[in-house]
Amino acid sequence: MPAAVRLIISTQRAPSFPAARGVPDADEAVSFIASGQLVLDEDATARYVRSALGAGTRVPEEVGAAVWCVTGGHLPALNQAVSYLTEQNDAVDGLVNTSFDARPVLDAVFSLLSEPEKTVLVRTSFLDIVTPALCDHVLQVSGSDEVIATIVAKTGALTPVSGKRGWYENNDPWPQYLQAKFRKLERSTLDTLCKRASVYLKEHDYIGQAMDCLRKAALWEELNELVGEYHLSLMFDNRFDVFKEALEKVPRHILESSPKLSIAEAWVFVKAGSVEEALRCARIARSLVDEEDPDSLQMETECLVLQSMCCGHSGDIQVGKGLIDKLLQRNQEDPGFFLSLVYNAAGCIVAREKEPDRVIGYLKNCVEVAESQGNKPACSVLCYFAARQCIDAGDLRRAEETARSARGYVGFQVGGGVEFNALPDVIAATVARKRGDFEQAERFYRASLEVLKPTSGVEFFSEAACGLALTQHAQGRTEEALQTTRSVLQLCDKYHAERPKLVVLVYLALIEFDAGRLNEVEGHVRMLRAADPASADLVNDLIAFVLVRFRFVKGQLEEARKLIEALEESLERSHRNGLLLSALVTKALVAHVAGQQGPATQTLLQALSLGCETGEIEAFVNEGATMARVLAEVQERNLLDRKQESFVRKIVQRIADLNIPEPAWRLETPSKSPLTAREREVCELLALGYSNRDISESLCVSVNTVDTHRKRIYTKLAVSSRKELVEKLSS
Repeated sequence: MPAAVRLIISTQRAPSFPAARGVPDADEAVSFIASGQLVLDEDATARYVRSALGAGTRVPEEVGAAVWCVTGGHLPALNQAVSYLTEQNDAVDGLVNTSFDARPVLDAVFSLLSEPEKTVLVRTSFLDIVTPALCDHVLQVSGSDEVIATIVAKTGALTPVSGKRGWYENNDPWPQYLQAKFRKLERSTLDTLCKRASVYLKEHDYIGQAMDCLRKAALWEELNELVGEYHLSLMFDNRFDVFKEALEKVPRHILESSPKLSIAEAWVFVKAGSVEEALRCARIARSLVDEEDPDSLQMETECLVLQSMCCGHSGDIQVGKGLIDKLLQRNQEDPGFFLSLVYNAAGCIVAREKEPDRVIGYLKNCVEVAESQGNKPACSVLCYFAARQCIDAGDLRRAEETARSARGYVGFQVGGGVEFNALPDVIAATVARKRGDFEQAERFYRASLEVLKPTSGVEFFSEAACGLALTQHAQGRTEEALQTTRSVLQLCDKYHAERPKLVVLVYLALIEFDAGRLNEVEGHVRMLRAADPASADLVNDLIAFVLVRFRFVKGQLEEARKLIEALEESLERSHRNGLLLSALVTKALVAHVAGQQGPATQTLLQALSLGCETGEIEAFVNEGATMARVLAEVQERNLLDRKQESFVRKIVQRIADLNIPEPAWRLETPSKSPLTAREREVCELLALGYSNRDISESLCVSVNTVDTHRKRIYTKLAVSSRKELVEKLSS
């Protein structure tokens, strides 16, 4: 209130505004407020209590705080509380009591209320929030709006909920006090009140609150039916949190005695990526299904869908496909949304395979089925998997287009979370990272992580978090990258998410390689070697990248070469150009550091051609100063066409901008080549098929000098022809 305005507190209702203007005053700076409308804050309440009890009374802070909590600073309740305290003043020796009990104050304020007001408070106290209409329905009365308004004016028991017009909630410590009175009602009355509230909340689409009402009254049969009726529609709206919050408070023996409750709990675990827990719940549900139950076929089908979804999360492709075949045969005549669930599971399984073109086409078909049944979360997730396949194939433009399609399915949740809305941002971030725009990538990753939660799906969350870690690492912020990755690893352990855990271990090992922490890497390698992901799963290829570098650092050059060549062959066969590019760069660097300059240059030229095609520079930039030097050497030899030359300049400039230090794992590996630096240059060009004259022009030396170098190379490498030289360098 402005300082110039005078406040007049009246014991009567404030006059209307026109009447207030009639109050004599020179500047009309007068405001009226009824005493019942005045609400004090906590400090003012404490001063009021001290003043009312007298200047000589010692009032502990907890007494003033308790009075404010009970009354909310409302004068009618405050006066009632102070009246009680005044009566008790002498008996408690100045109220000096460090364990002040607020219950008598609550009793005093509660006695201030009329019987209708007490009834509304007590008989709706099992609800977290109430509205006048809800109170009317639960109590089978009318006029609750006026009763609630009176309660709010008198006490701090009820208060409007911010941002939710028309809703009220109990202020602490009132809920516990009122619920104690509620529990003293007859059991039949309790059940009736909770059932009425559940019906009203269900009709108004507050399914979670409806479930909670039944849980509080231990009405397990009704809860079972409500969950069975609504859990699939809630899932289609991505509202897993609704039955997650309801079920986590249900006793374990109740959950494990109901197939419907166990199925709902399994869906919660599937969404979070907790495969083992989801399978456990699905197995319990299948064992509980009664063939005489009219819903038995639906429940059996759901259990199979759940198992197939778990195969999608774990990468167990063959088992998952078998389940999908069984489901499709079972539901050939079912045009309903179960078909959408089956295709959703099928898409998640196929997304683990290694043939991007075929997988993307299949996922597109799955999206069409899910869309036809209104399963928008499935559409969003399947578009995300398709975009990931595009990235693996090196088709970044198509990945962006697919992510834009996914955006058409966001914003669909009705009262649920918006986690899946972040999936297009994860794709956009990954595309930016691949192109070397690490600043933009970090912005997108951070934006997505503000929306995603581990309970949204550990795989999605870990993908975004690992992407952020790789972005931090690419910018030379290794410690931040390690901290980010280790945090995700802990989450995977917490949620028993084995497949995401393997992926995180791969990235953690690669970052620790470059940080020179080989002891830590050895521990991760042991865990990766012990893992047994499905043979067709992409995780195996990621593990291979780690093992190549690990064997190379350990001096196992031949083993490293064989492993990277096998990986290269597999990636070429399946046209996964994104991963192939990383494999070629790794192979080139391993050969370069091992002193095999011919194969290194040849492989690097392959990588540059592929990079020009895909637009990816991340794989090159991650190799830091070593890659910059190797590319500079290739430039000096005029081995690049115009497009490659422009591409190399972009890579070198990005490495220089980021000022990435030399990765530690390469510094400790000396060159094994017996050739001099000039001989290695000539050797590379010979292996690439250049004539002596071409080499002399490229290196600006005479043809005789080139011939001398050639003879020395043949002698040192124990070969007698160019064909043998190529074979020697390739071995």
